[in-house]
Amino acid sequence: MNKTELVSSISVSTGVSKETANKIMDGIIDGIKQNLTRGKDVRIAGLGRFHTTERKERMGRNPRTGESLKIPAKTVVKFTPYSDLADEVNKK
Repeated sequence: MNKTELVSSISVSTGVSKETANKIMDGIIDGIKQNLTRGKDVRIAGLGRFHTTERKERMGRNPRTGESLKIPAKTVVKFTPYSDLADEVNKK
C-alpha cells in the first residue's frame, strides 16, 4: 500500500474527503519527522514505536574493488511493532 491508497482508505473509513485525509496524513508524517529529528520517540498505540539510534563509524569494503573504506557514523530510524500488531500479522 502506498500513500495514495492509504489516504483513500482513511477517506472511506472516516467519511472525510480525500483532500482532508491527505492533509491529516501529511500532518502525521510531519509530526513523526519533527519528533524523530529532536531525538524523541513516537509511540502509536496499536501500531508501534518509531525511534532513532546511533550507528558508530566503522570500516567497510567496496565490493567492486575490495578497497577498505570508512563508513561514517549516522543516526538511523527504527520501527518496533507492538505485540498486538505482530500477533495480528501472524494470525493464520
